[in-house]
Amino acid sequence: MKELTFNVYVPSYQRYGDKVRIYDHLEYCTYVVRKSEEAKYRAAGIERIWSIEDSLIDSMHKVFQYIIDESPEDVICIVDDDGKFMYRNIDNSDMTNEQASSELERVAQMMVDLNIGYGCTDANPAPFYYDQEFKFKGMSGGCKWFNKAAFGARIDPATNYNFDLDLELQELLTHRVIFKPVYFIDVGGMDTNAGGSNVDKNQTKRIEGIMYTKSKWGKYFDYNFDSNKAKIKVQR
Repeated sequence: MKELTFNVYVPSYQRYGDKVRIYDHLEYCTYVVRKSEEAKYRAAGIERIWSIEDSLIDSMHKVFQYIIDESPEDVICIVDDDGKFMYRNIDNSDMTNEQASSELERVAQMMVDLNIGYGCTDANPAPFYYDQEFKFKGMSGGCKWFNKAAFGARIDPATNYNFDLDLELQELLTHRVIFKPVYFIDVGGMDTNAGGSNVDKNQTKRIEGIMYTKSKWGKYFDYNFDSNKAKIKVQR
């Protein structure tokens, strides 16, 4: 039997120097950066770097799809680069680098065992929301797993910042399930760390993406602009 291969990838843009975060909280990961910025990331102390021609990954959608398509591993985890630390809801404790990496690997193995294509941490990092170890619904957080043998969705650039939500809907309506560990969370700085997608993030694009997603998915998706919350409505 072929040995399962796995890696953690961190797409990053303009977050070198003092903006580097998640790199210091994992045992290992590979930063995916534009070739024009490779030297700056190396100068910031990042050793494992996959540098790619700028034009191939010059948007959030392009870099995610490139990693999914071109990475050699069977299962990958893509982690937001602005994560501050990893936290265990199950016992209210910060995780060491080794513990964090071990949990990412454990989830990957469980997804393979269950033949599930898409996994994610929770979008709400508040520990007091914790009520169970695993869920199979909800919004995507800063860690996303892709089991390539079972994953069949493609990123739709027109969804703008909702691309991960769109991936969930594609997987749910095809396979009826995603995998969501909630016993640990990645604690990040939502739209607060300079660089990354914040470079071109604005309200107009956000609303355009929401309205497109609503028109694309109809009854399966809704958005409450008053509470700023999305809702996936797929019956299981």
